[in-house]
Amino acid sequence: MCGIAGIAGLHPEDRRARVTRMVEALAHRGPDGRGFFEAPRLTLGHTRLAILDLSSAGQQPMADGPNVIVFNGEIYNHGELRRRLPVDRWRSRADTETLLKAYRSYGADVVYHLAGMFAYAIWDASRQAIVCARDSSQRPRPSRRPATAWPPSCSR
Repeated sequence: MCGIAGIAGLHPEDRRARVTRMVEALAHRGPDGRGFFEAPRLTLGHTRLAILDLSSAGQQPMADGPNVIVFNGEIYNHGELRRRLPVDRWRSRADTETLLKAYRSYGADVVYHLAGMFAYAIWDASRQAIVCARDSSQRPRPSRRPATAWPPSCSR
């Protein structure tokens, strides 16, 4: 599994230093790469364990227009989602890209279309909002129960 970290608020230099330390502490979870994203009041970090797409196209944080994601886990139904989404061309085979494109179609309600074990944070620059969610399944049994999302206005 990958590792994700992030901080909103604080001074930019404090955020970057803290998120860098978090990512360093998660290095054992993602030996295949690391990356950072910074917005005016947000810093996200990621350590990568490449599984579905071993190419650099699966690097994170991953951007799609105004949206940037850090993601950990596996979306079991990402093949099904790809077939349903109105996307002409995929850049990778990563379920991260599937989730990011699905967010474009469903917004914060994307979480209700996912089956798997996951946690993610999506920076939506057009809304100046961070959308965070995780699955609520009981390990190790896969579940389709609703996941939890933040902010609460995203929850059904």
